[in-house]
Amino acid sequence: MRKKLEKERWKQNLLDESFEQIEFTELVVVSKKIDNCKFDNIIFKHSNLGSNTTYRNCKFINCSFSGKYCSLGNPVDYIDCTFENCNFTGTIIFLGSVFKRCLISGKMKNNILTDEKRWFKKYVKFEECNLTKVDIENMTRNGNKLFKDCELPQIF
Repeated sequence: MRKKLEKERWKQNLLDESFEQIEFTELVVVSKKIDNCKFDNIIFKHSNLGSNTTYRNCKFINCSFSGKYCSLGNPVDYIDCTFENCNFTGTIIFLGSVFKRCLISGKMKNNILTDEKRWFKKYVKFEECNLTKVDIENMTRNGNKLFKDCELPQIF
């Protein structure tokens, strides 16, 4: 049975933590460092996963990111992380996030990817990432700085 947690606020740094079968609603992460953590079968709904946060060597397995104003963080860095069979739904979900050497698979739906900084401290960027196993539905791409040395699905 999935545990439901609402309006959690993470301030502490996390190291070697494991989370399973949880639905987070309105989770706000302000931790500076999240290292070597595992998120398995997690629903992140209406959540913001970071503000000046760095995720390093983390695994997100069968996770879902969705809901009004859901964001992977702004600004946030994901370094050497794995997103296995994850669903990313929402227009602003990626804005402000930088991915370096990440492996990403699953579904991206109704996303806007732009390299403009108008409303965000950082624009979305993927560097040396493997996205070959991503299924894309209704995505808008603006800019030529989004992907650097990445392996992309054929749709790109």
